[in-house]
Amino acid sequence: MPRKRWPPSAVLKTPEAAHHVGLAASTLEKARVVGGGPPWVVILKGAIRYRVSDLDEWLAARVTGRPETRCADCPLRRREEE
Repeated sequence: MPRKRWPPSAVLKTPEAAHHVGLAASTLEKARVVGGGPPWVVILKGAIRYRVSDLDEWLAARVTGRPETRCADCPLRRREEE
């Protein structure tokens, strides 16, 4: 299912937010309880929403791989070039 593009100011319900970050809605719900998930907003009692800008920042903070441009002398890259 293709991802819908929301503006950064959009506010999403849990299923939409989960789809945006590529997780199950139940995973986001669990992260609200145990911690480690993206920030959320309580609009009214029981009305949880996620701002797209917060979701995008949360994802960006979890990038772990190094782009090839940063790894010019990386042993793996040298091996591929040989």
